[in-house]
Amino acid sequence: MTHSIDMKNKSLSVQELIRPVHRFRVFPNRDYDLSLAEMAVLQTSPIQRLRKLRQIGLGYLALPTAEHSRLAHGLGTAYWAVEFLNHLRSNFFSQSVGDGFDPPGNSQRLDDLEAGVGPDVSTDLVVRLFALVHDMTLLPLGHTLQYQLGYFNKQKNNAGRAQWCLQWIRKELKTDLYSVYGGSDFPQL
Repeated sequence: MTHSIDMKNKSLSVQELIRPVHRFRVFPNRDYDLSLAEMAVLQTSPIQRLRKLRQIGLGYLALPTAEHSRLAHGLGTAYWAVEFLNHLRSNFFSQSVGDGFDPPGNSQRLDDLEAGVGPDVSTDLVVRLFALVHDMTLLPLGHTLQYQLGYFNKQKNNAGRAQWCLQWIRKELKTDLYSVYGGSDFPQL
């Protein structure tokens, strides 16, 4: 896993959470390094439930090879989110021109964001986890029910489902992390 950010400025807990623990192939010739935090979240019930949901609903009936799950989609999204961040850090426009008229480049914006979140939060980890869990509130045939048929389209309902899922994940993580770390040297959840 390549990080352009300076992890030395992050707390030991954040450094431990972002540490890669498992590599797997997400696309041909493209590997993804899951962090410790992602592995922990990946093992929770709300995320494991996504294994049983097809990403394109009934579309596999028309496209028999399109059988990937929402979990596979979330892992692919996390991969591309990391790629996007890495490219933001290294692209041609990553540095400001320095003439006083152009806005700061991507690199400066990301550094400002990283400084703003402080030593107990990692922008990379937030992006990775959000990408991984972004579909956690969807129901089977969720997009069909939501967009084509007009059910479950109230944002407040989705926010409520997201809050419920996040609380469930937090409860499972708290129990699992406490048993692994004995409650010491780990941030409060």
